Amino acid sequence: MTESNAWLERAKLLVGYHTEAMDFINRVKGQLPVDETCAGHLSRLWVEADELDELICSLLEDINEYLLSGAGEMDTTRGAAVRPSLLAEDTLFFECAWSLAWADGKAITLGLAIDASTGIFEALAGGQASGITRSVRFPISESALKDALTEVYVTEATH
Repeated sequence: MTESNAWLERAKLLVGYHTEAMDFINRVKGQLPVDETCAGHLSRLWVEADELDELICSLLEDINEYLLSGAGEMDTTRGAAVRPSLLAEDTLFFECAWSLAWADGKAITLGLAIDASTGIFEALAGGQASGITRSVRFPISESALKDALTEVYVTEATH
C-alpha cells in the first residue's frame, strides 16, 4: 500500500467494521443511549485502536519485562460508558483500554475513547492504586505515550 492510498485503506477498514459496530450497538442499546448514528464513531475508534495496538502492547510489555521482571499481567478491553466530559455531565463514550497490572493492586491503563455524539477522541494514561491520570494528546505519538506511561508507572510504583 502506498502512502497515497492509505486513506482508501482506512475507508475500507471503516466499512468493514460497520456491521460489527451495529451488532455492538444493538447489544447495548437497552442499557446505554445509543442508536445507529453512533456506528461511524465506534468504527473510527476501533480503526484507531487497531493502529495503536502493536505500539501500546509493546511498550507495556517492555515495562513488564524491564521494570517488573515479567510479574505483570496485560489485558485489553473494549466497551462503552456514560461519564462526564468537558462538554456535558453525562456523555456516552466508546472506549478501548490496554492495562498492565501487578502486585498490590497496582496497574497502568491507557484508555482511548471517542465521544459517541461529537466524534472527539480522548486518550488518558492512569494508575489504579495512585489514582493519577495523564492526558495524551491525540493523535497519539510514541514519545507522548512513553512520557505519560513513564510518569504513571513511577507514581504507581512509588505510591
